[in-house]
Amino acid sequence: MLLTAFQPIRQLPGGEVIGVEALARFVSHEGTSADVWFRGAAAMGLGPDLEISALHLALAAAGEIPPHLFASFNLSPTACADPRVQALMLGGTVDPERMVIEIMGDIADRELAALAAALSPLRQHGVRLAVDGSGPAATSAKQILHLLPDIIKVDRDFLAGAVASGDRPAASPFVFALAEQTGATLSAEGIESREELAAVVELGIARGQGYLLGRPSVDPRDWAAWTGDADPVEDRG
Repeated sequence: MLLTAFQPIRQLPGGEVIGVEALARFVSHEGTSADVWFRGAAAMGLGPDLEISALHLALAAAGEIPPHLFASFNLSPTACADPRVQALMLGGTVDPERMVIEIMGDIADRELAALAAALSPLRQHGVRLAVDGSGPAATSAKQILHLLPDIIKVDRDFLAGAVASGDRPAASPFVFALAEQTGATLSAEGIESREELAAVVELGIARGQGYLLGRPSVDPRDWAAWTGDADPVEDRG
């Protein structure tokens, strides 16, 4: 009942596919979203087990994407601390330098030191770290400075603010300063319109993903087609 979909992540403004985000998809007649399944598992005390099952399948599927692409995997802080994650990510056939862990959900301050310690061995082997820099689950400035992520992601609310203002959204000015201070790359998600894409490019955000730039797919034939060829912004209709 569990499948892996990959969504392309593109370099901007050129449009080359540089990586993918792994997304869990559940086969059910009700069409229940993945978030509902993960919340239900967490409520039953099985959250990390389901996340690790999804990670296991996603890592196996990542062996079928073009070898020059990185793959980003969503994990909660609790799952990151599970020793099975390190065993899976360092014991498979995918080079750790092609992997990104994207922290999913809130990070409690009391978890911060333990999370950094759990991630340290993976990062020493080349695994990169991504965190949310905007939205309801945004990582705080203090936490970003502690974790020193490689990638800071901004969400659709951030993009809506950029489109409305024509400039950096007033609600999240610290994201740009933190990216510069930590050396992190900014990446936008949820790009669904030409206006949002134009705003992202105008802001100088280097990476993006969303339905406009490529929908998630469970079909390996789609994954194989993401060769990294440029798909220029101006060609998108």
